[in-house]
Amino acid sequence: MKNLIGYSFSWLCAGLLTFSSRAQDSTNAADTLRQYVADFQKSPDDQELRNIKEKIIKLAATMNPKPEIPDDANRHFVKAATFMKEAKDKSDYQLAVDEYQQALLLAPWWGAAYYNEGVALQSAGKYDLATKDLKLYLLTDPAEKDAAEAKNRIYSIEAEKELATKHAADEAAKAQVEAAKRAKAQDLAGDWRRESGSTFITIRKSGGSYVGSIPNNGVWIKCPRQRQFTSESISGRPRKLLDIRTNSAFRLCNLDQG
Repeated sequence: MKNLIGYSFSWLCAGLLTFSSRAQDSTNAADTLRQYVADFQKSPDDQELRNIKEKIIKLAATMNPKPEIPDDANRHFVKAATFMKEAKDKSDYQLAVDEYQQALLLAPWWGAAYYNEGVALQSAGKYDLATKDLKLYLLTDPAEKDAAEAKNRIYSIEAEKELATKHAADEAAKAQVEAAKRAKAQDLAGDWRRESGSTFITIRKSGGSYVGSIPNNGVWIKCPRQRQFTSESISGRPRKLLDIRTNSAFRLCNLDQG
């Protein structure tokens, strides 16, 4: 009987010690988390504090019970979700991003806020930042299904970024072609002299087109309109040649149709 009592007492003491140790660990983790959060809130935009943010997330993921979400953080979260739901353009999504950032400033371990902010950034066309947020979300130790969904969204963002880059390059190339066409067309306006004689023609701008009348075929040199044309009179001017192969009125360039 004594042995049974002694064994029970020892088991009780061991249990109390284990409980006390866990409670102490929990207290230490909570204190460390508070310190990390305080450091982060001092300079939330400091890139060097990204490691502290990751430490906060990883530490909070190990805590039991989990850190509570402050009510003010939840207020920003709900506002952000409303902006997301009612968004009509990228600037509206940016409003949601701003609110999620405020929520994460108060609760930088909050996985749902990281995920939703990533979605908002994706919709705003900020693909690199969206990917960073989703990777932080994965550090919060989400359920397997949720983690897989976040990874698939990252892959989707990669594709959207590639398409956006391609479209931007296409638009830039198109703008460059249009600018070259306009510059070339503008060079046509003015007076031209037949290379092998003293006949002049004038090309003028008419609306979006450049038009003129050609007396005969030939190669023409752009120059000031002068009756007594000499080589000295075009000294220092670039020679611009126009090869005309028609005998009738003509339309050189239509800016709308190319």
